[in-house]
Amino acid sequence: MEGLYLEDNQLVTLSERVGELENLKELYLRRNKLEAIPASIAKCENLDTIFLEDNQLTEAGFPEDFGKLSSLKGLPLHRNKLTKFPPQFARLTGLEEIYLDNNQITELPEDFCSLVLLKEIGLGGNNLTSLPKNFGNLVALETLHCEGNQIEKLPKTMGGLGSLKFIYIQDNKLGKLHSCLGRCEKLEIINAENNCVAGVAKRIAELPKLRHLLLANNQLKALPDCIVKSASNLRRLTLSGNSLEATMVKNLERRDSMVQITEGDGDGEEEEEAEAAAS
Repeated sequence: MEGLYLEDNQLVTLSERVGELENLKELYLRRNKLEAIPASIAKCENLDTIFLEDNQLTEAGFPEDFGKLSSLKGLPLHRNKLTKFPPQFARLTGLEEIYLDNNQITELPEDFCSLVLLKEIGLGGNNLTSLPKNFGNLVALETLHCEGNQIEKLPKTMGGLGSLKFIYIQDNKLGKLHSCLGRCEKLEIINAENNCVAGVAKRIAELPKLRHLLLANNQLKALPDCIVKSASNLRRLTLSGNSLEATMVKNLERRDSMVQITEGDGDGEEEEEAEAAAS
């Protein structure tokens, strides 16, 4: 058996016999009531993805040997009851996608960044106030979701994320878009709406592939001249709900018609990615 589908049941526990499924690659356990994963799961050495969204899992519910799942590439854990990043997860060095959205996580340890093959990270809807200082180690990262936290600033090491294309950090407490993002030359979308942003680094305006810069509902009074005067790569710029000077608004209104200066809507993620891909 390579796939086992147990979604939408009332499972509170999973049988230890799951470890007998040596060829298992995909295990679907969404929308149950699981509080723990059996230790025998470590015997499923070919397991590629385990879908655990919408359960009752805490960090205590993962056995120590969970970190032995060396083939695991996908780990969706949306809407569980995690308050910490389980330390055994740091040994899942084959992971390419991890989704911890809508839990109750307050902090990520430095060893989170040992997962250097991660391409997509979901951290939205937690209680994070910062990201690890060594976040720049995640050199394969393409998409980062951090929306709906309490993050006040980004680590400077994020400038090392040479593969990053999409960053969603709306609904936080950022005070500035730091120049470190300006070193992420593959960036196409930055969504920083609904923060406390009072400044945007000039280097961000020079990003060669930036298509969407979403800054609605912040504390901006001005923007770097290079955004106002050129911004040749932008297709969408949201600035409503700021305190921009009248002369700057007029200059923006004169910009090339290809730049859409619109009302902010931080929920348009799929549309943003589709537009960016098509540009």
